[in-house]
Amino acid sequence: MKLEILKETETPLLGRKRVNVQVTFQNVTPSRKELCKHVAALLKTNENLVIIKHIYSRFGKRVAKVVCHAYQDEKTLKALEEQHMIERHTGKQEKKPEATAEEKPAAAKPKEEAKAA
Repeated sequence: MKLEILKETETPLLGRKRVNVQVTFQNVTPSRKELCKHVAALLKTNENLVIIKHIYSRFGKRVAKVVCHAYQDEKTLKALEEQHMIERHTGKQEKKPEATAEEKPAAAKPKEEAKAA
């Protein structure tokens, strides 16, 4: 995999860099985790501080444009990024508790009563 920086914009008020990278690859489009590792190595930063915003690949071509944000610290990253983007990169998704028998919809109960009658 080959990476080339197309554009790099420093945003000091937000504590991050916005980087556009062109990725040339052999087989399939690389995953977000792979791209995070390679972009972090290219920018000489921690891979936990890199968020891949978009991956634009072209059909039939082995090239993709990647837009990512590289933050200065984790506190800024958590304050500015959406929760679902952080979960995509860390792999930690909060599971919603399943509904108990008492909380299930009331529509199921009348059917049971109709069978009994």
